[in-house]
Amino acid sequence: MIKITDKAIKQLKQLLPENKEAPSGLRIGVRGNGKCVLNYFVAAEKKSLPEDEIFKIDGLTIFIDKKSLTKLREVELDYLEGIDRSDFIFRTSSLENKYHCIDRQ
Repeated sequence: MIKITDKAIKQLKQLLPENKEAPSGLRIGVRGNGKCVLNYFVAAEKKSLPEDEIFKIDGLTIFIDKKSLTKLREVELDYLEGIDRSDFIFRTSSLENKYHCIDRQ
């Protein structure tokens, strides 16, 4: 299962508006781009899909499809704040791909 830092959880909660029409959770996933590079993403979702695993983390509902789940096992989602940029990042244990920026949906 993906590890999500406290800073990332705080920021993820801000992605979900509080109203009836709001998405019910967040999808975290991985897409290949055909060049052996993985693109990690987070997107608001209204409902889960049949192939999803559903996780409850600190009040958040997280949807992860089974294909992405295997690629997210040793990944940490964090939120970094810098002088010129603040964003979610995915940290992997792979030496050649230490950090991945988020693909916002």
